[in-house]
Amino acid sequence: MWGRFSSDWLLPGMIVGYWLSNLVGILLMQAGAIEVFQSQERNLKRELLWGVVSSSIFTIGVVALIQLKILDLPAVNSALLVGGQ
Repeated sequence: MWGRFSSDWLLPGMIVGYWLSNLVGILLMQAGAIEVFQSQERNLKRELLWGVVSSSIFTIGVVALIQLKILDLPAVNSALLVGGQ
């Protein structure tokens, strides 16, 4: 079963999974904060857009820090990150 998965998909899969977890976390935090601090009606479209934008910016920042070798991923083989074998 694991033979179907290529090691080339490891980094993109990690990035997508990280981005999705950030998106869900940010949306949940926004929903909680809005319920606590705001008594007016909620704008779901604006909340979703802000969640996607902020999560994307955060993920791009983390990926940039990894690519610039400012952050390290010790649990991942570094050869996979730079496309080596």
